[in-house]
Amino acid sequence: MNEELIVLKAGHLRIYVRKSEAFVYYATFVAGENNKIHLDTDDIVIDAGANVGDYTVKVANIVKKGKVIAIEPNPTNVEIIKKNITLNKLHNVEVLPFAISDVSEVAKLSGDSVDASIMRNAENSLQVQTITIEDVFKKYCTPGKKVVMKMDIEGAEELVFRNPSFLKMVREISIELHGEKNIREIPIILKNNDYKIEEFGVIQQFKNTIFYIIRHPVSFFSSEKKTNMIAIKGLIGTIAGENPVPSIQNNHFRVIYAWKN
Repeated sequence: MNEELIVLKAGHLRIYVRKSEAFVYYATFVAGENNKIHLDTDDIVIDAGANVGDYTVKVANIVKKGKVIAIEPNPTNVEIIKKNITLNKLHNVEVLPFAISDVSEVAKLSGDSVDASIMRNAENSLQVQTITIEDVFKKYCTPGKKVVMKMDIEGAEELVFRNPSFLKMVREISIELHGEKNIREIPIILKNNDYKIEEFGVIQQFKNTIFYIIRHPVSFFSSEKKTNMIAIKGLIGTIAGENPVPSIQNNHFRVIYAWKN
């Protein structure tokens, strides 16, 4: 896929995104989908389903004594992640060009960019290498050190949670759940592993957006100019009851945050 890239600002950070998918910038920086995760400067963060690295860049700037492991199977996205790392002069990010699954094998990745998934079959699918979350911890994390995770892997979360033993090493996690089965079953698994759960909802989205505009007005309005007023239109839609964030408006998507009791 060869689409126009634009650079959007978030305070002193700058992010390459596809112009047609600028909403990933808004979800991460403006609406703050994963803002509930608490980060310390020496944390290890796993960004599973990193897309173009928007969340990776955001948190790498916080965990300056730690590191971010960005996991993304789409080769085009991997190159954009690397451009974003260079653009922001980051030295604490490791990029893994894999899809997270329950086994290490070659799988087919269908769909483009933000909705690419190994859970769907389609013609002209891209072959990608998968990796288990256990191997990620074993090969790339400090033994015995708790990590925080953000997971957006387009339905493959059900594969990862087939063996939830990795949760013993996770202090906090933010997950975008796809499909009724994942929405129903994964919160139960988390509760059975002593996590408290909170859902990202429209009130939190609205508060985060207003706070971001107040804190970064120059970045916000310069980004709005480049994206044809996506956020302002989204706010109007939210007030009108037509929320533009899929995880809020669609019964088949949820964003949840979980932390250890």
